[in-house]
Amino acid sequence: MQSPPRVTTSHQRRFTVTAEDLVSLGPGKLDPVFSTPRLVWHVEETALELLGRHVDDDEVSVGVTVDVAHVGAALEGHEVVCEARVVHVDGPTVVFHVEARERDRLLLSGVHRRRVVRIERLQNQLERLKSR
Repeated sequence: MQSPPRVTTSHQRRFTVTAEDLVSLGPGKLDPVFSTPRLVWHVEETALELLGRHVDDDEVSVGVTVDVAHVGAALEGHEVVCEARVVHVDGPTVVFHVEARERDRLLLSGVHRRRVVRIERLQNQLERLKSR
């Protein structure tokens, strides 16, 4: 990664909550809500997109940690905005503050770390997994 992102660099992505994003907590008793795993996937994708503009052609970033609080509900049809903002860069590791909002309501907030790795090295590790 020849030009790492600067601290405060941010990226947003917008999407509409679909039926595939929902979980039923009390079938027949509660409306289905936006599930935590799908929301985490969306904020991770947001950070991945941001970092993707900074990695070299022979590199990719992989998620290392996700530490978030899912504090608000969203329903099918709601528009959600995820934001990833760089808060620290340490060599190949980039730390993001991530948030998701539906209008002015906070849905999720926390920290996500990604590490930039060489594609060839990662593929070699994956090949070893295949041969197990």
